Amino acid sequence: MPLLPDYEASCALLIGVADYPEGGDFGEVPAAIHNLSAMQRALAPASAVGFARQSCKMLANPLTAEGMRAAIKRAARIASDVLLLYYVGHGWRMDGELYLTSSSSTLESIETTGLRYATLRKIVRESSAARRIIILDCCFSGIAATGLLSADEELQITESELVADGFSDDDVDGVCVIASSGPNRPSKD
Repeated sequence: MPLLPDYEASCALLIGVADYPEGGDFGEVPAAIHNLSAMQRALAPASAVGFARQSCKMLANPLTAEGMRAAIKRAARIASDVLLLYYVGHGWRMDGELYLTSSSSTLESIETTGLRYATLRKIVRESSAARRIIILDCCFSGIAATGLLSADEELQITESELVADGFSDDDVDGVCVIASSGPNRPSKD
């Protein structure tokens, strides 16, 4: 029988970016805020078992990558059983890396205004939470799920190919990543 999470020792952080600079590089994502609310209702229902409302935080339209990083670090420090991070907004790939945009992100400033996925992953890996889950609802999120970026084609690789290609146990870090798109694909609304 599966063991239910200890919701008192768990934390969910839901980050959604719907608004971007007018006339900027990234269009608005109006559904992002609705997704945050729906996710919070699903994870922390008022009349059923789930995360306590105070342990299921929403961060809407963070202005900076530093604001996102600080919130993730707080959640990672609090959780000892389940740490769940959800991001919805624009994702951008640059030099084989995934960046999660903030409300102030532009293509010219993505390295400073967007949160590098590798930074998020490092924080999550260092958390003492027993179960760590990252859900990315953004373009190119498959980069995070695979850790790989293919040249021009959609990456399609099987578990046996991963093992055959020499991925070590160090590559398996106990973080479950759910991605809404492939590493070279935009996500659909």
